[in-house]
Amino acid sequence: MKLFITCGYNNSLETVGLIQSLVDKKIPIYGVLITKAFNIARIRMYVRQLKPSGFYRKFKDKIVSRYLSVKRSEESLILETYLKERGMKLIPVSSYCKQNDIPYRFVTSLNSYPSREYIKESDLVVYSGGGLIRKEFLKIPSVGVLNCHSGPLPAIRGMNVLEWSLLLGIPPANTLHLIDEGVDTGDIIEMIPKKYPLDEGISHLRGKNHIDFIEDMTYGVEKILAGDYNRTPQNIKEGKQYYIMHPMLRSIAESRYRTRSYVE
Repeated sequence: MKLFITCGYNNSLETVGLIQSLVDKKIPIYGVLITKAFNIARIRMYVRQLKPSGFYRKFKDKIVSRYLSVKRSEESLILETYLKERGMKLIPVSSYCKQNDIPYRFVTSLNSYPSREYIKESDLVVYSGGGLIRKEFLKIPSVGVLNCHSGPLPAIRGMNVLEWSLLLGIPPANTLHLIDEGVDTGDIIEMIPKKYPLDEGISHLRGKNHIDFIEDMTYGVEKILAGDYNRTPQNIKEGKQYYIMHPMLRSIAESRYRTRSYVE
C-alpha cells in the first residue's frame, strides 16, 4: 500500500514525530507534501479564523521560536520534550526527509495540480495539516485520507474541539476518520477516549494532544494497512460544528474541566 503524508508547514514537529513513528514501525512512506507557510491566501485564511492577535501568537510560537530566542508556549514545549526523549531531532520536515531518504515536495496548496499529481498512485494519505482538502484531491487515494480529529465525532466538529469538549462536559476523545467533502463528517474508523490530569490547564492538555495525535495516527495507519478496520458512516444530525472559542469561554472551559470526574 502506497502511503503519503501531508504537512501543514515545514517546521511542524508534530509531522516530524509522526514520520519518525511510522519509520520506527517499518512502514514505508512514499512521499510527503509540505505546504508553504508563506502563502498569501493561506495567511489571509488564518488571520480571518484566528484574528490578528491569535495569528501572531501562533506564528511566533510555531515558526519564529525555531529561529529566535523567544518564549514558547507550554503546548510546544511538551511536544518538544516528547520528541527529545525519544531521540528525535527538532529539525524541519524537509531536513528529516533528506536524512531518511523520504521523497518530499513543497506545494502552495494541497488542492493544486502538482499536489494531485504527486499522490496520483496513492492508496492512503495521512493528513498532518495543510488546509481544507477539496474533492479532486480526496478522490485520488484508493482507501482515502486519514485524519485524527481532536474530539468525539459526530458530537463535536470544527475548531477548538478539545476546548469545546471540556466546556460542554463531554469526555475528551480523538476520532480517527476518513476525510470527505464536509467538515469532519467522514466515515469513522475508531474513537479513542482520553484521560488527562485534572490539575493541568488547557495549554498542557493541547500539548498532550499533539503526542496523542502522533500515537493515535500511527495506530490508525497500522490498522488500515492490516485491513483490521471498519468504516462507520456518521449521522451529522447527532452533532454540531463549532468555531474558534473566545478566550472568556476558554477560561470557563478550563475551570469546569478541573471539576470533572470522568477523567479520574
